[in-house]
Amino acid sequence: MSLEPGRREGGVTVAALRAFVAVVDAGGFSAAAQALGLSQPSVSAQVHNLEEACGVRLLHRRGRLELTEDGRTLLIRARLALARVDEFTRTAGDISALRSGRLVLGFSTPAFAMPLLGRFRAYHPAVEIATRIGNTGSLLVDLAECRADVAVMTVADVPAEFDTVLIARERLGLAVPVGGLLAGLAAVAIDDPAIGPLIQREPGSRTRALFEAARGGPHPNTLVVPSREALREAAAVGLGHGVLFEAELGRDPRLSFVPFGPPEVTGTVCAVCLREMRAVPAVAAFLALVDQALRQDAT
Repeated sequence: MSLEPGRREGGVTVAALRAFVAVVDAGGFSAAAQALGLSQPSVSAQVHNLEEACGVRLLHRRGRLELTEDGRTLLIRARLALARVDEFTRTAGDISALRSGRLVLGFSTPAFAMPLLGRFRAYHPAVEIATRIGNTGSLLVDLAECRADVAVMTVADVPAEFDTVLIARERLGLAVPVGGLLAGLAAVAIDDPAIGPLIQREPGSRTRALFEAARGGPHPNTLVVPSREALREAAAVGLGHGVLFEAELGRDPRLSFVPFGPPEVTGTVCAVCLREMRAVPAVAAFLALVDQALRQDAT
């Protein structure tokens, strides 16, 4: 799109708008320069550049300084624009200081995500929190498409655009009914025929992928359920043994955990985000809490 005659592209700046408003409010260039802490030539140049960028005369400079008709019209817009800029600056400052803002946390492992989220809220109560639950595959898509800012989940290899921060290493095993044949065992081999039938999560679940990779293929007798809650309920009523990580069992008195081994099968629980999202204040604060929790656990 071509510019109107005498109009210069890209010349409207916040500094020029501030200079224009200051000159009008102060009644002259010298007083405006003093109010802004600038030199008079600098203020004059800013207003001149604004006039060139707009393609109109804003001020009559001969004799008494007065607004032109165009200047009166644009002064209102200049004040509105500066008010929005100031609002933006204040809001950005609040977000940076975590006095406001929003964190969208995705998770596949609530046993690890919820304590971290509780600590985050305690430290930063003014930040709005939203959550998204899913499996590893769906959460990676949520992160990539910015539907979640950071996610707590079980991972192995992730694409190069993501950063991961280790939270814990977890043993994989079975949720078995208390009093059942496997209850009380120190461990069970992953290919032992006694472990079936099984209850597993849907394809895309890292738990299921880890089990099948360690076993060398899918189990032939598997009931698929859409959540760990359904998995625990199904295991408790005897529909099979549920494949899950130890922390996912919770404190269900109906079930006990039997790990796979030897060899032991483990997965890593991590906080995951897009690399550029680490600069977002709420995400940086959440990852700092993860690091703090790790250091406390280490001591």
